Amino acid sequence: MPPAGPIEIYLADLREIQPDLSCYVDMLTDLELSRMDRYLSNDAKMQFVVGRAMTRWIFAKRWSIRPIEVSFGQTRYGKPFAVTPTGQPASTFNLSHCSSTVALVLGGGIELGIDVESIVRNVDINALAEFCLCSSEQQGIDNLFGTERSTAFFRLWTLKEACVKTLGTGLVTDIKSVTCEFDYTNATFCFTYPRSVLKRIPAMAAWQFDVPSNDIITLAAADDGMTAFDLRVTRVVAGLEFDSLSIIPVRGTGWEIAKPLCDSYEPEAKAHNTF
Repeated sequence: MPPAGPIEIYLADLREIQPDLSCYVDMLTDLELSRMDRYLSNDAKMQFVVGRAMTRWIFAKRWSIRPIEVSFGQTRYGKPFAVTPTGQPASTFNLSHCSSTVALVLGGGIELGIDVESIVRNVDINALAEFCLCSSEQQGIDNLFGTERSTAFFRLWTLKEACVKTLGTGLVTDIKSVTCEFDYTNATFCFTYPRSVLKRIPAMAAWQFDVPSNDIITLAAADDGMTAFDLRVTRVVAGLEFDSLSIIPVRGTGWEIAKPLCDSYEPEAKAHNTF
């Protein structure tokens, strides 16, 4: 089944967001404000506040309601979805953030997952690779050094994370069970995921983008192998105003045709005012 409308990606560069978060905080619920207060780092607090406010603001504009009135539900595995004012599940969405970027994807009427990571993070690549890469993926980056190695790692990591987020099974799916293979010469990649995860997602498509803030963004979407996707990218600037964005080149595309063999997945949904 083709997507019911475009897939929309909204990007907020946190370096451009005004330090005063009052206009964003006013959109949050008491529960979200309580969660915000538990963050010790100002950077983590900003990522949380901007991500939540941006999500609420976009759905509120669609439905002509106040951002704080937007309600959310979640599946049995905790993947959130927005609930329309009439109480019906709305377009799926997914949110990710790193130190400099908040990325939100929604629309299409299909399962989506997005992940953003900074390639200049000061992290132990070896430790992270052991945690999330399978043996063949680790071998693929073992012969790389410096920036080339860290970039290759984050390309793999974001692709795997976006895929797992599309599946919507959370910690039930071991990230090592999602395997990726890159062809840097042709700027393409392919990936596989467990056949036993979800019958309702027979295949996936994915796209990877580079942004000027030295971040890598990967989007994954459920795919029937015949879909023509309509991707739209919008930059969200200070005050949650929109600005068209045309400077993100597509890094590559890939798809997987493995057919999961388990029984159909029946989410236990519950509605609430946060996610």
